[in-house]
Order: sequence, then C-alpha cells, then structure tokens
Amino acid sequence: MKFLGKIKSIFKEVVNEHRYSFGAFMLSMILWAITAGDNPTGDVLYSIFDFLKTIEWLLFSVSFGLLLCESIHLYKKDTDSSYDPKSKKVLGLRIVIIATTFLSALQFRILDEYIPESFFKVGYEDVILDLSRNILFFVGIAVIGLTIYFFYKRSGECSETYVAKAFCGFMKAELVYGIIALGVLLIIWAFDTLIFDTFFMDLTLRVEILLLGLVEFPCAVVGLSKTEGEISKFGRIVLSYIFTGIIAAAFVIIYVYIIKIFVTWTFPSNEVFPILTALFVCGLFAWTMAFGCCDEGIKRAISILPFLFIPFIILQIMCLHMRVRDYGLTSSRYFGIVVIVFEIIYFVIYTLRFIRKKDYIYTLIFIVIAGAFIVLFMPGINVYSAVTMSQKGKIIAYLEQGSNTSDAIKKDAHEAYKVLDREGGFSGRLFIDNKLSKDQMSDLTNNDNHDDAERTYINVYNDMNSIDVTGYKRLSIVETDLSDWAGITDIDNIPIYLRDDESEPVDYVDFCDIIDTLKEYEKKNVAQTEKEKVIQKKITTKNGKTLVLTKVNIFGFTENGEMDIRSFEIRGYLLE
Repeated sequence: MKFLGKIKSIFKEVVNEHRYSFGAFMLSMILWAITAGDNPTGDVLYSIFDFLKTIEWLLFSVSFGLLLCESIHLYKKDTDSSYDPKSKKVLGLRIVIIATTFLSALQFRILDEYIPESFFKVGYEDVILDLSRNILFFVGIAVIGLTIYFFYKRSGECSETYVAKAFCGFMKAELVYGIIALGVLLIIWAFDTLIFDTFFMDLTLRVEILLLGLVEFPCAVVGLSKTEGEISKFGRIVLSYIFTGIIAAAFVIIYVYIIKIFVTWTFPSNEVFPILTALFVCGLFAWTMAFGCCDEGIKRAISILPFLFIPFIILQIMCLHMRVRDYGLTSSRYFGIVVIVFEIIYFVIYTLRFIRKKDYIYTLIFIVIAGAFIVLFMPGINVYSAVTMSQKGKIIAYLEQGSNTSDAIKKDAHEAYKVLDREGGFSGRLFIDNKLSKDQMSDLTNNDNHDDAERTYINVYNDMNSIDVTGYKRLSIVETDLSDWAGITDIDNIPIYLRDDESEPVDYVDFCDIIDTLKEYEKKNVAQTEKEKVIQKKITTKNGKTLVLTKVNIFGFTENGEMDIRSFEIRGYLLE
C-alpha cells in the first residue's frame, strides 16, 4: 500500500505540473477513441469525423509543444531566482513553441488529407508530401529532444546518472501502465464473454486508447522527469553487470569475426553493417547507464568498454564503401554514412569526457537535432542532394552516348533514374525534368520489363487432419522450393525432395494443370475455397507414385494477363 500511495502521490504531482500538456493529450485520445474503428456512412457524418480527426491530430502535436514549455518553466523556476513566467520574453517563447508544433502538424494534415494530387505538378506530389513530412519529423525531434534536455537539467544529475535513473523510472512507470491496461482488457473480455458482446462497438480499442491519455502519458512523463530517488540494488545489477555483460559478449563475437576476415582474407558481408549499428545503439545506452550507477570498483572497466567499439567503425566503412562504389549513393546508404559520422563525433565527445572528467554527453541531444536539420534540409549535403549528385552521372553518361548507348550504360541509367525518382526529392525531380525529355524518361522507365508489372502471390493450403494410406506401403514428407529470377519454365518436370534433404530428388511431377488452373482462378478472383479444391486432388508422379499436396505458394509478375513465375514452393506427402 505504501508503494501504491507513493505512485499516486507522484502521479498527482506530475499531472499538476504538466496539466496543460496532459489535458491536450487526453483530449486528443478522447477524440481518437470517438473516431476509432470504421468510418461512418453518409457525407455529413464522414465530414464530422474527418474534422474531429484533424482536431485530434493537432491536439496530439500541440501537447508535446506544451510539454516542452512546461519542462522549461519547471527548470527555470527551480534554478533561476529572477525568472518571471509572465514576462514578455517567456510568453513569446511559449507562443513560438506552441505555434511551431501546431503549424507543422497543420501543414502536414492539409497536404496529406485535403489537397488533391491533381493540384500539384505531375511528379511533384510525393516530393512535396515528403518535404511536409520532414518538417513535421524535424520539429518532433527538436521538441522531444529539448524536453528531455530540460528534464535532465532540472534533475541536477550528470548525463549518465540521469539516463540510468530515467530508464529505471520509465520502466517502473510503464509496468504500472501495462498492469492497468492488461487488467482493463481482462475485465472487458469477461464482460464480453459473460454478459454482452461489445465487439461491434470496438469497446476494447476505445478503452485502451483512453488509457494512453489517462495513464500512459503521465507514466512516461513520470519516468523521464522524476529522478530524485536512488536506483535499487536490483536495477544497479541489471544495468552495471547484465547489460554490459551482454554487450561485451557481442564484442567478443565481432572480434572473432574480424580475425576470421584476416585469416580467410575476405571482405565483410553486407549484414555486418546493420548488426554493428544495432550494437552501437544498444551499447551506447548500456554503458552510459552502467557508468551512471555502477560501483567504483568496476567504473574504470566500464569507461574503457566503449573504446573497444572503435575498430568496428572500420568494418562499417568497408561495408558501406563497397556498396556505394558499386551502386552509388541511395538514401539508405546516405543514412549509413550519417551513422558513421555520428559514431565518430560521439567517440570524440566521449574521449573528452574520459580525459577531462566533465559531463559532455548531453551535447548529443543538440548534435542529433542539428544532424536532423542537415540531413533533411541543408542545401548541397542533405540526403536528396547527395543522392542526386551520386546518381546523376549515370544518366549523363546515358545522354552523352545518345543512340549508341550500350545495354550496360542504359541499365545503369535506368537504375539511377529509379533511385532519383523515388529518393531524389526536389533536387532529383528538377534534374530529371531539366535533363530528360519525355521520350527519354519513357525509355528509362520501360527498360525493366517488370517495372509496370503487378506482383502476384498465390498461396493455397490444404489443411489435413488425417490421410488415407490404404493400399500404400510408405508415406514420406516431401517439399520443393524453387526460385529463379529469370523465370521458372520447366513446370512440367518439377523435382520433389524429401523434407530437409535436397541432395537428390525422389521423383518428378508435372504441375502444368494445377498452376494453369490456379493462375486462371487468381485472374478471375475466384474464392479461396475453390483454389483449395484444386490442390486436394491426388497427383500421379512421373514414377507412378501418388502425391498429396498440403501447400502451394507461387510468386511472379503478371503483365498483360500473363504471369511470369519466379518462385514455386510445395509441400505434401508422397505415397508409394
């Protein structure tokens, strides 16, 4: 009861300190609960619901602006004796913050929902929407980052200790929310089962949405802002020993892999980069929290742990360099470069922290905000400009060759055109419009035979509880999984293998009739039950055995009514 009383007291204090953000967030959740589920029929009701969704979105966005204003107010009130919350400077700052969050949310909502694509010049619809989304995304990063910064400053702790306490507090608060959400879910389930079924009302969804505003939002704020208490012994063990132990074990695996690279003299695989990136992110939080709460006896060892990651940056550079060299820059590879740059900046800051024993880690918040601005908006070096600069050379080479263009150059130009069209933003779209004629655009667009083809998936299952083996001596589980990007053509002589043994086929089967029937059914949008009947028929193999199918998966491209099969998978039983 003492624990519950403490939680109740903290909850009331947080709601009182953040009453405006809590109120705005709660109102947005109420509107979401009202408009959740299927859209109503009728133009009037639909328009009302659409308007409520807009208000809901604006309140949701503004609630974070209000939270930032409140975090600044609480910090200044505690640390600045001359602080006047009613001064023109303070009121002006609040207006700017709230107006920024409101306008960023409003412009995205208008462009996403209310302005038709025909309003924009052809080819610029997605570009403008991406720009609008980027503005909203950047404002969100800045507002949330600054809110956490002022929570940290108000705590009076060093960065590492604040992160550790905030993490533990956040987990405790989220546990409370999880228990309440689960309890409410069980109550509604019991009510639905025993008294009255509320499924048609979407009651469960609506109540859980309300809990996001009533419990989840205050719990999250509690975890991030209330860091006065000490971390429990269990929490210190988890953060200091378990988390860092897991990271250290992962480091050992990567170092063994580095040794393997030198022994076999092979380049690192493409999978290394995302693994190392995930390891850095997890490690960053792990060793930061551990340093903030560990005993003095292991603090030296934990402070050295981050330096062991530095050689891994070389691996990341090698992986990224090979892809950029061979295929040029894309947005994903650009963000890979951003990750490497951030890691280098972090280790410079961490080295200063290690040598000077001063708290510099909090500056990462401002680096992330500045980095987001550079990546999204900085002329010449933002993601869109960088991708355009990297890919446009292939298109220029295609234009210089004219009618004598080789297939290889045309293929490279085609791939570059696709990248610029999808990921080039305004700079890529302007380059395409200024450099390419409509005929050249059409030529590059149609270079891939399957650009305009429809991906087709045919998945049919024959669920069997039993199988009649009367007259047969043996039953074997068989399967086939074929993939060929050039197209699978020998469907009249498909090999089948024993399950988990593809060393040698046990028989061959003509699947022409089944595949043709399934393709025809797919074209005519025939019901799934009719497709299941197709594979329920017993099939005679080339060697006179009987095949009973339980699964058929087909993937390919459909163009002009014809399907080009790229993968074919079956499973079933072979009777003999």
